[in-house]
Amino acid sequence: MPLCLLLILALCGMLARPVQAQTQAKPGDSLAVESPTIRVTKKLGAGFLGGSFGVLVVFIIGESFASSSDPIAAVAAGPDIALLGYTFGCPLGVSWVDSRDRGILTWAGSMVGWFVGRMALERGDSWPFAPLIGATIASELWRKPPQDSQDSRVSVSLGPTPNGGLSASTTLHF
Repeated sequence: MPLCLLLILALCGMLARPVQAQTQAKPGDSLAVESPTIRVTKKLGAGFLGGSFGVLVVFIIGESFASSSDPIAAVAAGPDIALLGYTFGCPLGVSWVDSRDRGILTWAGSMVGWFVGRMALERGDSWPFAPLIGATIASELWRKPPQDSQDSRVSVSLGPTPNGGLSASTTLHF
């Protein structure tokens, strides 16, 4: 149980970070900064839906194996395979709502969560949301930095001169 509590505390610590608001951004402006609480809530909701979809897909595939006389069929219907389907579905949902997400690191965070959930299952605890929390933490920790191309303060341009030369001009934006 201490590993599960550690995951929850890490998620709460991420929500407590201050928002780096830009003073020039207006509501509805593309430069406006989204609150981390809203962003994480969206990631948790979409990750839950993605994980549920992953479980559904795994059970459909597992049921097709169960109809045959394959020895894998017993494993395909167990909680381990459901947790594995949830582990692969969660990062899809988390990455879907964040355009600055690094997908492979979100998958890695989900796998760490799967490992924590698997350890909890072996000890008799039930911790099905560990992959979701791991994917969300990894997504928040390793987000891509924002693109500064739209709010650049300096721009340089080249233009032709009347005598056939090339002139460079620099513009400062305030």
